[in-house]
Amino acid sequence: MLSPLQSPDNLKRLLIIGGAVLGVLLVVGLGISLLLGLLQPAASHGGKGTPQAGVKVGASPLLFGTNLDLMDRKNQVFTSNSTYAVLRGMHPGIVRVPIRVDASDAAIQKAMQTVKDLGAQPLVDVQGIFGSRLTDQVAHVVAIVRQVFGAGIVFYEIGNEEDLSATPVEQYVATWNSLVPMLKQKAPQARFVGPVTYRYDAHYLEGFLREASPLPDAISWHEYACDASAAKDQCIQRLGVWSQHISDARQVTQKAMGKELPVMITEWNYAPDASASDGKISDSEFMSAWTYQALQTLVSNHVYAAMQYEAVGSATPLVDSRGTITTQGATMQSLYQSLVVEPSPMATAGVDDGATATAIASTSATATATAGATRVPTKVAPTATPGTTPIKPTPTIDPNQSLYTQITRTTPFYASSLAAQDSGKWFLYTYSQGSKCAFEQGGYGVYVPNDASSLICRADGVPMYSSFAMQVDMVITSGTGTDGGGPSFFDQTVSDNARIQVRVNGSYVLYDGSTAIMSGTSSALRVGLNRTNTVTLIIRGGYTYLYFNGQFVKKVAHAYSGAGKGGYAVYARHNESSTNVVFKNVKLWHA
Repeated sequence: MLSPLQSPDNLKRLLIIGGAVLGVLLVVGLGISLLLGLLQPAASHGGKGTPQAGVKVGASPLLFGTNLDLMDRKNQVFTSNSTYAVLRGMHPGIVRVPIRVDASDAAIQKAMQTVKDLGAQPLVDVQGIFGSRLTDQVAHVVAIVRQVFGAGIVFYEIGNEEDLSATPVEQYVATWNSLVPMLKQKAPQARFVGPVTYRYDAHYLEGFLREASPLPDAISWHEYACDASAAKDQCIQRLGVWSQHISDARQVTQKAMGKELPVMITEWNYAPDASASDGKISDSEFMSAWTYQALQTLVSNHVYAAMQYEAVGSATPLVDSRGTITTQGATMQSLYQSLVVEPSPMATAGVDDGATATAIASTSATATATAGATRVPTKVAPTATPGTTPIKPTPTIDPNQSLYTQITRTTPFYASSLAAQDSGKWFLYTYSQGSKCAFEQGGYGVYVPNDASSLICRADGVPMYSSFAMQVDMVITSGTGTDGGGPSFFDQTVSDNARIQVRVNGSYVLYDGSTAIMSGTSSALRVGLNRTNTVTLIIRGGYTYLYFNGQFVKKVAHAYSGAGKGGYAVYARHNESSTNVVFKNVKLWHA
């Protein structure tokens, strides 16, 4: 487990021998002492102040973390005293610092010292290491971190969103297995975290856990609720998917390892492409309501640690360029005060307000000593903070979204990475004009050149059912505009097929034979070439339900006969230029 806290036997004997009142005092006194010694939290900025008395733990301070970008030493947190003071007053329990191995020594040391001065737990994200052997540079980064934190606990996250750049899980694991054992020797107290995917990916996580040696101390991925163009209500509603991801990750971990691991959400916010013009950041009511609901989701799901993206410099900062706390920052601060800290009237006047972070960091192991140990108050009424607005009730979950969750949580009757031929008996052929169905680029590729229109590549080895769900990851690697493809199924009783065409420009069309029965655009789609989209079709009760990246889009009546004579396929169509679509991680469920 991540927390090193275990009660020594001699302490247990003392507690048993002592009286009830004395026992309580020993638990409190010695427990805090042990935690301070084991986690070695940092001192307050400039060494001023003492830990504040009266700390209470309702939720772990590690849930109130943030990201600190390290492009150079000119980061606003490093150079602005007012920005630093505001951030310190928010008491970030953990700070993630993404560090490329080519970062300067001075920048790394400055960042680590700042995290220490904030009283936060450090999470060092080592980036830029895949596809090359950079063990010496990574070891050098670890040496600099140890200069600041000594033998204290430091989390190291290996890589960053490697799945987004199409790094296969096998390559990720190989790098992990060669790098982490060496780092463990150089930093025995370090804790290692992966696989750091850009979204929750059960297949990637399972592949990582089955082959990782050593196993991680925690698992991590990033969560964003919607795209910047999505409606505000949709961004709030999509938070329900976070709970599904966390639950599924625990099931995957239990299945792969026989136990659970702590969950870290090392980046989170409402949209990865948030911008000042998206109509959300400027809406303080939305930002307050969404942030409140997001944090409550993390708390109620017993997440070990979470890091907002990001402290300064991004479109969604906690502190703006003027050094003023933002609506999101104020909402986080208010929840922190309600859930974690209750200021004591015994606090000494003039004490540095960042000094409480030392005591808070020391309590984090108690709140999250094991996965799922976070305690949640029954009803939270956040302390009023200027700039925040009353919180709206939690939206109800769309029943169409619940259908997706219900089905995809069951065991598929067929699943394949599509990295090679298997029991699915996928069709392999190259036609005279150049169209082909072939295993390539770590998946199953469907290619249609300029002088062809479309190609359906089927699986002949999988039985057809009257109700089913089909899900596959797809990446359009070549094409423009309305070129694209997606999953397909066919019904031999009526010599017909249905297929979804997800296009380069972000539009989509669902065809029944030659008839378009559903079309439009969706903010849930990742637009452009070389972007992974997970497409799901559920055929049930006379309807076809469509989902992109786990998000419900539309449903439409569909006259699929369900006679059990047909099959499953994937499809590509050329409308404007040569088109290639690579498919991976197909799953089929009974619906």
